[in-house]
Amino acid sequence: MAGQAEEAASHIKDKWELTRATTAVAQALAKAGKTDNARKKANQVDHHDQRFRAFEAVIRELCSQDEDSKAIDVIKHEYKWGQKNLSVRAETAEFFGRLAQICFNNAEPSKEADKPYTLTWVSLARTGLAYSWLLGASIWDRFDVFMYVAKELALEVAQQQLLNEPKENAD
Repeated sequence: MAGQAEEAASHIKDKWELTRATTAVAQALAKAGKTDNARKKANQVDHHDQRFRAFEAVIRELCSQDEDSKAIDVIKHEYKWGQKNLSVRAETAEFFGRLAQICFNNAEPSKEADKPYTLTWVSLARTGLAYSWLLGASIWDRFDVFMYVAKELALEVAQQQLLNEPKENAD
């Protein structure tokens, strides 16, 4: 199926349609367990949202195969790609925030607490949050991730926000 999709994508002339088709091919390859081929296809995608979708499938498949080390390499590569290739602040902030969310999903407490890569996933989630915040994202956008990677700080920020909200008159 992935081969058929790749063949069909090769005949598309419209750049946006080609981007979407390439993303779909990368996703299909990842779902079929062909993560190396999926990574190559995903690297051809330059639109931030479509690229994220393609690599999300690759990362999910790598983690399902207990290939966290490779998935972590992909995340690191995507952080570098975002820094180098994205120029619109809001898009870049969203891209990094979504990468942080993937890291959180791979480190979350419902998974094995002593999983060998948990600390790495947490560190990479912090990195994504920091990048996204520096680019203007709200801390509230991914507060679940913030709570997991820095609970005390997240609670302090929430408390400060509640204390600093203007009080409405109850007349």
